Amino acid sequence: MADILLPHGSGSMIQVEPPADMLEDYLNLVMNRYDDVAAELGSERVHVAFGELLSARTLARRICTTSGPFARFNLGELRERFEPMTGIDCTAFLTNTNSDEWTPLPAAAIAEDFLASEASEGFADGVRYFFGHRIPS
Repeated sequence: MADILLPHGSGSMIQVEPPADMLEDYLNLVMNRYDDVAAELGSERVHVAFGELLSARTLARRICTTSGPFARFNLGELRERFEPMTGIDCTAFLTNTNSDEWTPLPAAAIAEDFLASEASEGFADGVRYFFGHRIPS
């Protein structure tokens, strides 16, 4: 059953839907992973993305290293988290505003600029933000 999960840190837990007769096994697998992550992070009351503490810097590093057959999906998902968290305009992630084609190099440039900036140091790991403002827990 564990072979339907993607490797830790790949950005997604599942690569295919489990067969109906294996759904309970899958749910147990997910809950076991949940317990592992909670134990690893020391709490169930933290904000997690991709199996680790939610972090604007971690999202930016992932943007810089996104490649492979799922890069388009991964960049879209990362943008959906990074842009509202930081307030940084990420429209350059797309080739143009009327396109759904993702451009990894401009995306990486935006992320690298963020990582090199002093502003990135103001984002604590495990904390949610909206346009750079901390969201109270």
